[in-house]
Amino acid sequence: MSRKTTVLGILIIHFGLLVYLAWENSPNDMEANLLPSGLLNVKYARFDIAQVNPPLSRIVVAVPLFFMDVKEDWHNLVNAPGNRPEYAVGKDFVRNNIDSIQEIFFFCRFGGILFSLIGAIGVFYLAKKLFGDQAGSPTTFSGWVP
Repeated sequence: MSRKTTVLGILIIHFGLLVYLAWENSPNDMEANLLPSGLLNVKYARFDIAQVNPPLSRIVVAVPLFFMDVKEDWHNLVNAPGNRPEYAVGKDFVRNNIDSIQEIFFFCRFGGILFSLIGAIGVFYLAKKLFGDQAGSPTTFSGWVP
């Protein structure tokens, strides 16, 4: 079996497991807070919410929201010193879209899956560059398996 076939097989299994988990797992508190924050970042170019984290990941995961019928509610977006409006905005987002919340989070999680696949491919090519063509090949690990 060639190295590229092995790596492709691992990536397919990795992708399949991540898609399965994206569907099966309920949204956690941070996802519910950061997804509407990403929507606000992308749609309205406002970055005054969820300022404790860089915006790239939440922007990427919010892109599918443009292709879905989501209900927006920004009445709790109150900026004041020490205020963290993303918590109230996140609760409103989940409450307003409760009928389709699993589908919304499922499709939005594909941005994170994309980051994971890009990272895995990057690690493979970095290992190949640093340690030669044998890095990552199936025969490299044959001595380690009991």
